[in-house]
Amino acid sequence: DGVLPTLAAFTVLCIDLISIIVTVAGVAVRIPAKLRSADVVDRTLGNLSRIPWTSSTIPVSEKKSVFFKNVQDLLSNIAQEQTVDDFLNIVLITTLIRVIQCTKLHPRLAVLTGTIIHAMDDFWHSAVLILLIMGSFAGIGTWRFGSEFELFGTWELSMQTLFMLTLGHFDDVDFWGTRSDLAAFFVLYILVMFLLVLNFLLAIVVEAYLQVRRRIDVCETEMEFFTDMAYTINGSVLRRRHGWPKRRLLGIAIEQYKMLNIG
Repeated sequence: DGVLPTLAAFTVLCIDLISIIVTVAGVAVRIPAKLRSADVVDRTLGNLSRIPWTSSTIPVSEKKSVFFKNVQDLLSNIAQEQTVDDFLNIVLITTLIRVIQCTKLHPRLAVLTGTIIHAMDDFWHSAVLILLIMGSFAGIGTWRFGSEFELFGTWELSMQTLFMLTLGHFDDVDFWGTRSDLAAFFVLYILVMFLLVLNFLLAIVVEAYLQVRRRIDVCETEMEFFTDMAYTINGSVLRRRHGWPKRRLLGIAIEQYKMLNIG
């Protein structure tokens, strides 16, 4: 249509094409590999079971060489499978993110992505605040209780413990009431994280959702998703039948006319 895509649109298009190509290629390669995996494992384990350990004519060094060679082959196959699975997992996660992102094509489906976009700035600053608070509590916990409790043995372990506490997992810290200073530490952390920070996050999400909801209520052209989809298909058929201009070009022309000062 003579309109060049933006850099962001071109980047997203390239990501989609790469994901599709990699997924198709991965499936095409993995299916034969999975079909052959049983034979490969049987052959490797068969070679291990056929090593003549009781034979006195074959040197022990040769037996060990055959054994470790087959073990190395087995470990190599496992490592290769793990690498491919990790790579395909990244591709699938990228595809999942793109699927969620594509829900913004309709106002009512864009509630999730719209809420995230509107709250992104507040989320970023809240993440800095949460890391600062959790890091400070983790440092205090490691310094005060690290020598006595394994869950606070290092700063990293303290961060993991506090993160699980934030998610409501209290099973591993049922000893918190055994000492007054430990109890004060946990009560203070719960008060700060649950009563303040998590409620701040909830307020941010609710406010961003209300902004998106107000935009949907103001929109006069939006209807139910399947109804809009039916009208879109019908409009495409009518455009091809009557030779109407493409909606994208029509929208660009309208935007250009809006910038003109008329009368």
